[in-house]
Amino acid sequence: MTLRGDAMFFLGILAFIFLIWLSTGGPSRPISFAGPYLTPITTTGDRSEAYGDHITGETIRESLFNTQADLQDLQEQLKDAKTFGEASPYRGQVTLSRSTSGARSSNVKEEYIAIQTTGRAENDIYISGWQLVSVATGNHATIPLGTKTLRTGQVNQTYPIALSPGDVAIISSSRSPVGLSFKENMCSGYLEQNQTFEPGLRQSCPAPVDELDRYYGNALSDDKCYDFVSEELDTCTTDSRPPSRLSSGCTSFIQDRLSYNGCVATHQFDADFSDDTWRIYVNGSRELWKQERESIKLLDAQGKTVDLITY
Repeated sequence: MTLRGDAMFFLGILAFIFLIWLSTGGPSRPISFAGPYLTPITTTGDRSEAYGDHITGETIRESLFNTQADLQDLQEQLKDAKTFGEASPYRGQVTLSRSTSGARSSNVKEEYIAIQTTGRAENDIYISGWQLVSVATGNHATIPLGTKTLRTGQVNQTYPIALSPGDVAIISSSRSPVGLSFKENMCSGYLEQNQTFEPGLRQSCPAPVDELDRYYGNALSDDKCYDFVSEELDTCTTDSRPPSRLSSGCTSFIQDRLSYNGCVATHQFDADFSDDTWRIYVNGSRELWKQERESIKLLDAQGKTVDLITY
């Protein structure tokens, strides 16, 4: 603790004791101006009551106990305030998830922490360049750039990540299975067919048979294609080598439409295409957060504290 921090701490305690004195009467209490007062000598059997004789030892002990408890609370509040540091203008608009199951993981590939924009956020909040910092160890990670609409097998342009009101960002300590950070969409479930994501991606792709009915011109006449797509293809699953019994038109439909890139090309302009969850990877090779006795800060681009969790 610095000299300035010590001074602020003790000044806080003195201020608290002064407030207790004021709340119990302060200078207006009779004892403050009554002067010394002793029980005078009296005749046998007579007793004069001095000021304060009615206060019992139990009352004094209870008062001291309550004051000690209040002082301990004040010490904890001052300690928490010092740990939190200078508050960011985004405090209350972006929060760290209080669920720490991901942060406690002992496997870097499964270690993550989530942040979310709250109802107080009225506009997009750009978080690229923000940092997550371990108060316990000093480990830290910087939130990178990302792409809003990922396309596989090609170079994606990356931009500062913006969280819209209500968005969630799952920030993983490891490297991205697809090479960069991205926002989930209705087609993202296809990505999990060949890669592993922690936590798993939502399996909410358009149903294959619905895609067939909507986009395959021969859906009514090509019974073999319909049977294969409706009975043998699962949602969010692509088949790069359809059976040879299928027509060339059916094969082209499956390869062109029922895949991640095909799904994106088909639905990228749908109103419900984009999800509310970002997958952000800081590309680390080791665990960042302790499994217990840890505090994690979220700092904005100016190094001010947006939020803090302790477990």
